[in-house]
Amino acid sequence: MLAPHGAALPHRWIAGDDEMGRPSWFRRRLASVGERSLLAVPSNTTRRDLETPPPQYGGKGRHPTRPWQSVVAWSQALDDAAWRRLDVRDGSQGPLVVEVVKRRVVSRTHRRQQGDEALLTVIRDRDRDQDAVVNVDYSLSNTVPETSLEELARVAKAEHRIEACLQRSMSAAGLADYEGRNGTGWQQHQPLSLLATWFLERETQGGKKWAPALTLPQIRHGIAVILREAFQCGTMSHMLEERQKRLRRNELARFYHWKRWNQLAPFNLHKRLF
Repeated sequence: MLAPHGAALPHRWIAGDDEMGRPSWFRRRLASVGERSLLAVPSNTTRRDLETPPPQYGGKGRHPTRPWQSVVAWSQALDDAAWRRLDVRDGSQGPLVVEVVKRRVVSRTHRRQQGDEALLTVIRDRDRDQDAVVNVDYSLSNTVPETSLEELARVAKAEHRIEACLQRSMSAAGLADYEGRNGTGWQQHQPLSLLATWFLERETQGGKKWAPALTLPQIRHGIAVILREAFQCGTMSHMLEERQKRLRRNELARFYHWKRWNQLAPFNLHKRLF
């Protein structure tokens, strides 16, 4: 997706959960195409600290290397002075305050081999009343070590704002109410629902107006008309292409229905061949 559409989507970071940060080849692929990423990793991830001196050489055998250590054990061994308290942004219940620490490390691949150098970022949240640690997130980034802790914390906590946006679109604009069968309809439903959510948020922030209220179907229809004219979806060639795709899909569905019972689909003269 980044190769054909990356230039049309202005962005500075790529963030993701631990399912995206778990495979080392995915992090390496993002670095090879010049994308700056901050991907969460599981708590049992092992790494080698590059900012601590290696063990002293005893004079015999191989020179000792820095030991492998899990991110959980390393973060729990830090004293309170190593953490920095930051106010990331305003949340629904007040300012979002976290504690952040970063360290240059070398990760380990799934084959238990030494991987690439990365920047480990650990963010922990504390309870507002009891001041106890309630959540700890671990992330690996391919950015430069000089990146500020404020920037790393902002990117890590932006994921929750995206999830809240999707939840808002599901409840207000029917993002999860798609019941079609093909991918073309799904691709049209998703942007229309997100645009409708954006329109409703702008109207809510603008306050009450004397203009008549617009319903959600009217908003979706208006956006669909604008996009249809902008992308020339109403031309004769586009309609013929869509009709051909629908006929091809129906014919393939009929063919595989009979193939399921190891039978040859009967020839249908009323269907248009392709």
